[in-house]
Amino acid sequence: QIQRAAMCAIANLAESVETHESLIKMCVVKTISNLVTIVTDSKIVQEISRLLAFISTNDIAKEDIFAHQLLPYLIKFSRRTDKETQRYSTLVICHLILHPIKNEFYHNHDLLRVLMFLTKCHDLHVERCSILSLGILGFGVDSNCKELIANDEIFDGLLKGMHHEHIPIKQTSSLALNC
Repeated sequence: QIQRAAMCAIANLAESVETHESLIKMCVVKTISNLVTIVTDSKIVQEISRLLAFISTNDIAKEDIFAHQLLPYLIKFSRRTDKETQRYSTLVICHLILHPIKNEFYHNHDLLRVLMFLTKCHDLHVERCSILSLGILGFGVDSNCKELIANDEIFDGLLKGMHHEHIPIKQTSSLALNC
C-alpha cells in the first residue's frame, strides 16, 4: 500500500509541468528504471506509466527514458489488458517519437509492429495515439520509415481507420496516410 501511495503521489506531482525540472533533478526516471524490473503490482505499473506520460513531454526526461532503456517496458505495458496503463504507455511512446532519437529506437524495438497492434485496440485513446505515432514516424525524413509504413498491413490498417466511426481516428489516419 505504501508503494502504491508513493507512486501515485509522484505521478500526481508529474501532472504539473512546473515540477518536471525538479523531478528530473531528483533522477525520477532512473528510479523508475530500477523499479520496472521488479514491480509486479498492476496499480504501481499504472502509476509508473502515468508518471512517464506526464514527464515525457520534457525533452530532458525523454533523453533519460532512452538512456535508461525504458522503451521495452513501455511496449510491454502498452500491451497489458489494463486500459489506463495501456493508454498512458501509448501516450509516452507517442511523446518519445517526437524526439530526434526516434529513428534509432523504432528500428531496435520493432515499434511499427507494436503500433499496428495498438491501432486494433478497442480503446479510442490507444488507437488514436498509435495512429498518430505512425503518422509522426511517416513525416520524418527517414525513407526506411516511409517504406515500412507503406507496407501492406500498416497501410491497410490506416485505410481502415479512415472508415472508423470516431472522427479523431479518421483524422489521425488521414494524417498518417499523408506521409
